[in-house]
Amino acid sequence: MKAKLLIPWATVLCLATTWFGQTLSALALTPEQIQQKLQEIPVFTITNDKGEILLAAGKNEKKSVVLFISKEEAQKSIQQLKQKNPSQPLQVMPISLGRMYQTIRENQADPQSPLMSLVPIPSELTAAQQLLGSQQQFQGVPLFYATIKIPSPPNESAGQPQEAYLTAPDNKNNPMIPFYFEKETIQKLVEDFKKAQPEQASNIQIRVIPLESLLTAFERNDSATEEKAKENMVIVPSRESIQFIQNLPTEPAPAATPPKKK
Repeated sequence: MKAKLLIPWATVLCLATTWFGQTLSALALTPEQIQQKLQEIPVFTITNDKGEILLAAGKNEKKSVVLFISKEEAQKSIQQLKQKNPSQPLQVMPISLGRMYQTIRENQADPQSPLMSLVPIPSELTAAQQLLGSQQQFQGVPLFYATIKIPSPPNESAGQPQEAYLTAPDNKNNPMIPFYFEKETIQKLVEDFKKAQPEQASNIQIRVIPLESLLTAFERNDSATEEKAKENMVIVPSRESIQFIQNLPTEPAPAATPPKKK
């Protein structure tokens, strides 16, 4: 995948509001648009032998659906649970993040409806913390992306350099802004860009944002000037998830069913 810089100023994706020092400011996407962005991302949960999702108890006895980004981490969790209760008939089941997001959102007004708790990949959480340094504590599921410093527009006074997202073409050669669950993947994109434009090597940088914060940004109403930016943002499944999808049988086994409002 070849990296590009999205350049006409009208569509330069500036970072304007802050989360861990990064900014994602734009017009809110519709729930349908958000669900579509999440639909092809498999996450993994734990169910009993009837396919019912195991809920975790949280603060104030509020239940949550635990969703693992990594199937391997979900399997480790089952092993830990079975140490306490070996007879528990537990299994790892896949579910679309988009489907779970839709279900949680539809039932959010119900105080009995469970929350959505996302479990990151431990090694990527470490990589995210290394990017932030010791001054901040990263919380959430890391999503890695890249930005590049750009000159201020001609009509603005010189100041601190602004930033634009590094983009990559989709299968129709349209620019997309990729967010990756793995730092190694964006690292390769950045290295390819540096080889193609070595004069820009010192201006490019890998950044990280929590998935939870990106979802909040999708839902938030803000400036209409960056509406196109959000539309172009794509969350790329992890390599483990892509391999899982590729290995699915022609008629896949039933996936976990999101908990319904009672």
